[in-house]
Parts: sequence; C-alpha cells; structure tokens
Amino acid sequence: MQDGPTEKTGPTMAGTDGGAAILSAIVDSTDDAIVSKTVDGIITSWNRAAEKMFGYSANEVIGRSIRLIIPPELQAEEDYVLLTPAYHSDRFACRQKDRTRGGRRRMRRSARRA
Repeated sequence: MQDGPTEKTGPTMAGTDGGAAILSAIVDSTDDAIVSKTVDGIITSWNRAAEKMFGYSANEVIGRSIRLIIPPELQAEEDYVLLTPAYHSDRFACRQKDRTRGGRRRMRRSARRA
C-alpha cells in the first residue's frame, strides 16, 4: 500500500495519529481564524489566529458561548442558526458573518462546515 496521492483516492495520510497531527499543525499555523462550536453554540476549539483576530486566548473562550464574538445587533442571526436543522447537518455552504474583537472592532468573516 502506498502513502500519498493516488488516482482513485486522492491525498492520504499515514495512520490516524499522523493525520491528526498534520491537521493540527495546519490549523495552528494558518493565518485564518478557525473556531468550532457545538450545535448549542459552545466554543470547542480556537486556534492562534482566532486569538489574534478576536483578542481572546483559547483558555478564555473554550466552553463559552459563541455569542461572545457576535455583535449585539446580530444575536438574532445566531438564534436562527441554532434553531435551523440545516445548520446542524454534515455540510453547509460558505457564509459570511460579522464578528467582534472583544466587543471593539467588527470584522467580516466566512464560515464553512465541510
């Protein structure tokens, strides 16, 4: 069996642990903020770029509501996301979101679930 791209399967990673380590390194080294949350809106992961962009460390936000970074006037949109089954499926299209940095600055960001 070979590691690497194949005509039929595309890129592969050697072993589950090796693949997880590679993906973790990619998430940690990107300049893009990557945040994950539960279907209830609780933050479960927060990379270094998110720390820089939003002004909170991972320790400050993991386990807290995603509403922390949503401007007050857009809270109703998060209500819709949390109540809409389509957002809880395995995939949804890329969408744009406004977020705040410690309540001070507004940024336009995209979200994608793959």
